[in-house]
Amino acid sequence: AVLQESFTEQERDAWITRAITALSQLFPDVKYSMWKQCERLVPQVLQCTRHTASWEQAPEALVTVLRRTGGYLTRRAQYAEAESVLTRALHLGEQTLGGEHPQMADLLWGLGHLSFHQGNYARAEHCAERALSIMERARGAESLEVAQALSFLGPIYGEQGHYAQAEQVLTRAVQIWERPEIAESPEMAQALNNLGALSMEQGHYAQAEHMLIRAGQICERVLLGEHPETVWRILVNLGELYVTQGNYAQAESVLTRAVEICERAQGVDHPDWAYTQYSLALYFRAQHDTLRALHHYQQALTTWEKTLGLSHPRVVEYIEQYRKKSE
Repeated sequence: AVLQESFTEQERDAWITRAITALSQLFPDVKYSMWKQCERLVPQVLQCTRHTASWEQAPEALVTVLRRTGGYLTRRAQYAEAESVLTRALHLGEQTLGGEHPQMADLLWGLGHLSFHQGNYARAEHCAERALSIMERARGAESLEVAQALSFLGPIYGEQGHYAQAEQVLTRAVQIWERPEIAESPEMAQALNNLGALSMEQGHYAQAEHMLIRAGQICERVLLGEHPETVWRILVNLGELYVTQGNYAQAESVLTRAVEICERAQGVDHPDWAYTQYSLALYFRAQHDTLRALHHYQQALTTWEKTLGLSHPRVVEYIEQYRKKSE
């Protein structure tokens, strides 16, 4: 800090630019195995963000490192910090890259994912549709980037009750991922999981089971170590399907495993973990085990209150759903 005080403004900006370049090279892709490294670098990125708050033009490296940092913060449910970082990244991307640059799709996905987790579905939809449009023009309608955008857009439509639109984009995503060289990919498992969850929401249980079991098989072969979030979501959806079908033995097995995976990856102060507790509450409620159901339900509410707030749209929906099942 003392050294920087002796810099001219031009020297200070050059020093910050070098620091940003180094951080962009050090900050990894936001994979589970890299979370520890991401966590160590976040404070330095945030410091650079403060130092560059007045910049209207920025090196591409700053846009990249802000996008990755925002993605990490979103996955760790640090939504306020992620909001600041991702909105700044998108603004700088518009100024530095131009609104139609392919990298803008990544920035829009980042802010869209955050918006989805915040329950801001209108902004999530806007970001996802704009990202899809950019990628269709830049990469082609059958590209993997387009499939990724479609797989993300489906749940956004589904959360708003637009089931026909959701099914259309998710089916299109699965068709793209069906290529032999990528049919066993994490992205295919996620698309199948999203389509299975949508089918279950509409009461199409046989179709849901087919999709979720296939997604689960991909999990067992290729996903568990590097993609715990995808794995536990698939397991929770399978567990909820089995509860609906009255297959309680299988439901307990997959839900217990989902809780273990989520807790190991995210800890117990994360909204994802709260949802696993909520799923267990529904499982015990279906078997009329009121005490254990209430225990897991209270754990879910406590964590949601700390992380999302009880006015979050999905939390409100879950509370109402549980109330109806308890009548």
